[in-house]
Amino acid sequence: MCKRIIIITIMMLAASVGITSLATVDSAFSDSETATIVVSSGSWDTQADDLRVNTDFAGVWTPRCQCICPCISEFCEQWDGSILYGIFLRNTGENDTTIDKIKIHWTPHQDSEHVRLVQIIFNDWIEWMGSEPSGTVIDINDCTLRPSDLLPKSLFILFDSDMQEKDFIIVFIMSDGSSKSVGITPA
Repeated sequence: MCKRIIIITIMMLAASVGITSLATVDSAFSDSETATIVVSSGSWDTQADDLRVNTDFAGVWTPRCQCICPCISEFCEQWDGSILYGIFLRNTGENDTTIDKIKIHWTPHQDSEHVRLVQIIFNDWIEWMGSEPSGTVIDINDCTLRPSDLLPKSLFILFDSDMQEKDFIIVFIMSDGSSKSVGITPA
C-alpha cells in the first residue's frame, strides 16, 4: 500500500509543477523504500525557431554605380561591387527576436582572398561596415524583429566584387545563441 501511495504522490507532484510527460519512471523499493524518477527535458523554442527568412526574390545586382538607396550613394560613387538583395526577415513568434551576428559564405571561392563583404544593411539602416572574407562571423549592431512588425525587414549585403554566379549560405546567430542557416542561389 505504501508503494502505491509513493507512486501516486510522485505523479501528482509532477502534474502540479507542469510536467506533462514522464519519459521514464523507475521505482525500486527496498527495506528503506526509495523511489527514483527520471524526467526528460522538453523542447524549448529558440529565437531562431521564430525567424522566418524568405529568399524567393533573392538576386545579385551589380549596379555599376547606379545606387538603389540614398544611404549608400557616397559609397557607391567609388564602388564597383555587387548587392545581394531580396532577403526578407520576419518574426513569427510571440516575443522579440534579435539577430546578434551574421556569417556569410559564398562559393565558388575563386580569388576569395580578394573578395570582401563590405556592408550589411537592414531596410535602409547600415548595421555593419568593414571588409571581411567569406565565412567570417560578423558582429552586427543588434537587429530586433518584433512580432508586431507589419512589414518584414529587407536585408541587403554589399560586396566589393562582382558576385554574379555565386551561391551563398547565410547563418543568422541570435542573441540567445541559437542560429538559422539559409542557402541562396540567386536567379
